[in-house]
Amino acid sequence: MTARDRYWGAKRVAAFSEQEVRGAVALGHYAPATEQRLFEILWHRRERIVRAFLDESVPLDYFRFEAGRLCFDDLRTDRTTCIAADRSTGYHVVDLSAKRHTLRVHYVANAERIRVIGIER
Repeated sequence: MTARDRYWGAKRVAAFSEQEVRGAVALGHYAPATEQRLFEILWHRRERIVRAFLDESVPLDYFRFEAGRLCFDDLRTDRTTCIAADRSTGYHVVDLSAKRHTLRVHYVANAERIRVIGIER
């Protein structure tokens, strides 16, 4: 398993909301106390996976441009952040850092649009 594999897996696990995990457990038709305990175990495992593997890199994803600003989601906090971006025509790179890791967002801009073309983790 590579760091990219771990990031991908943690990203998939982080996508499950509390409501979705509770819904999946409810499908088992367990006694209420058993259902609650199973939810707690699964939720705790989800949190440990997210914490362990998203901390290995910059946990930012879903890059896009909105109103000319570079926006992205922080998978650890479930928050969206937007930053000013160079909108001049051409090829651009933005470095984003968290802790001791850096992520690079590559994008191109022209008169018609701005679009992300790559991410370096």
